[in-house]
Order: sequence, then structure tokens, then C-alpha cells
Amino acid sequence: MKKLLLTGATGFLGKNMIPVLEKSYTLTTLGRSQKNDVQCNLSENVPALNDGYNIVLHAAGKAHVVPKTESEKNEFYQVNLEGTKNLCKALELSPVLPETFVFIST
Repeated sequence: MKKLLLTGATGFLGKNMIPVLEKSYTLTTLGRSQKNDVQCNLSENVPALNDGYNIVLHAAGKAHVVPKTESEKNEFYQVNLEGTKNLCKALELSPVLPETFVFIST
């Protein structure tokens, strides 16, 4: 069975995709909450990914509000851009590069 890494598993998209993904993949979740298999705040850190994944489904991101202040704009930047960059750095350091990377967040 192919191995899939899902970010944003506790968010709207992730929660709704997990039941379907678990049927076809060995699923690992990555996120800030303790509910995840790999706990990491991507906006601040590069996670240690000790396994290789065939597929990465990146659904972590800040959305559903329009940033109005500089602080809110910075938070969007940190989560959506820096978080994605940190995930990519982690994947570069992982034992196997993924065959597929799907970015479905903001």
C-alpha cells in the first residue's frame, strides 16, 4: 500500500478526506495538534520525517478570512508560504522523495 503524508488533517479539508484516504493508503498526518502522527508547527519548524512517502497531500493553511492588519497578513505569510517551504525542506531531507506533491490549500 502506498504511503501518504497529509498536512492539515484536523482542518476542514483534512477531516473530510481522512475516511476516504485511509481506505487506499497508509496514512500519516502532520500538524500542530497532538492528534497528528507527526506533531509540528510548519510555520515555525522543519519537521523530521523519518519515513519516505509516495504522496504528500498538503492541506495545511490559513484561509476563510481576509487579513485586515499587518499582523494578520504576517500570519498568513508564515503559515501559507513559510509553512509550505518548511514542508518542502523536510521532504528534501527525507529518505525518499515523494512521487506526487498535491497542494490544495490557500
